[in-house]
Amino acid sequence: MKVFKRPGSSYYAYKFQYRGREYYRSTGTENRREAESIAAAARARIIRQEAGLEEPEPPPKALPPEEPHKPIPTLAEFQTTFDEWVGTAKAEQKGTVKFYRESYQRLLDYRPWSHLTLAEIEEPEIEAFKTWALKHAGRRRNGKRTPVSKTTVNRYLATLRKALRYAHRKLKIIDKVPVVEQYTRDEGAERETDYVFSPREYIDWIGTAAEPLRSASILARHSGICRNEMLKLMKDCVRFDPARQGNGKASGELTIKRGLKRRARKRKLVIDREIKTVLERLMAQSDCEYVFTSPQDPAKPLGPWVLEEQMTQLRKKIKTHADAGLHALRHTFLTEAGEYTDPFTLQYVAGHDNIKTTMRYVHPREEAVEKLFVRLGNLERPEGRVECKRSVQNPVQSERPSDPDLSKLLIIGNLQPAEVVELADTPS
Repeated sequence: MKVFKRPGSSYYAYKFQYRGREYYRSTGTENRREAESIAAAARARIIRQEAGLEEPEPPPKALPPEEPHKPIPTLAEFQTTFDEWVGTAKAEQKGTVKFYRESYQRLLDYRPWSHLTLAEIEEPEIEAFKTWALKHAGRRRNGKRTPVSKTTVNRYLATLRKALRYAHRKLKIIDKVPVVEQYTRDEGAERETDYVFSPREYIDWIGTAAEPLRSASILARHSGICRNEMLKLMKDCVRFDPARQGNGKASGELTIKRGLKRRARKRKLVIDREIKTVLERLMAQSDCEYVFTSPQDPAKPLGPWVLEEQMTQLRKKIKTHADAGLHALRHTFLTEAGEYTDPFTLQYVAGHDNIKTTMRYVHPREEAVEKLFVRLGNLERPEGRVECKRSVQNPVQSERPSDPDLSKLLIIGNLQPAEVVELADTPS
């Protein structure tokens, strides 16, 4: 048996022969004594196996045959797979399923990449799509595509990123996902409005609005519920309380169950007299389980395009802000409510899952800030209880006696004034 180091290796190896067969292997150690012990143990194991005293080592397993490489589908070929997955994963959110399927179709409208494989879609192709989408990704009008906003382009990019991530992480079709950069707020995307209705503007709005926009506007202004929550509002969510009619303005309870994300949407709001009047009239007209119904057929729920069309027509009739609408009325309610409650109560009333979303809806106005300081000024302050004559910084500190008073104190106490000795200057 031989223990040695191979050229270029720092580890010892052993070599020995037994019954005409040579055994050669590295010990994996740099210590010679350890290598000799390993070699002796290996030789003893071979001898025991030959004598039937020990089971022989199993032969190494053969490597599995390589699976045939799956062809990478094109963006058009992957549409069916993506639609099926979204339809299953988001089965309860029909609006979300519709959004992803329509956005994916917009991706295919860009012909240069509709026949590219998913692995061939890289950052240059994505940037080219963004430039094209701003001008041609809208609806057809007179046979031509209309431009869209950067916010809409971001929706298409989000769909592309979701499809590529599904192909990479779940299906293992592609090796990586390219960087999909969306337009930022500084570039003009995701615009947020700070507009709130003034009392005069609100009266003009509801005085001119047709039904059902007028009723929806009153609900948004007095409760802060959003348009989708109104469209999903059913009669089982409305409960009038006769005992509350004499208790201020509260006339019942409105339970929000549908319309927003499941984690944030369920909440209970108070019905005031204005909301009660609107709900009673809408429920009396409805022939189905929904509160808002179609003007042509009260047995069918109201479609979202009806309110959009009525708001477009109303903006043409009256001179108002470009952002005026149901969302601005909800915005107005939350801004006003934020002056009278804490942020977490406001988050619950708004139905937001994240407090940061609530912060975007609340914009303190100048009169609200002034009102705050007026209220604080009327509060009783601790320093007001302490009578201070001269010093405000330290009201409990006693006044220093004047010079005549100090002389009287010295005389009363038989204290001799200190003798002042004038010292001659001494040379330095």
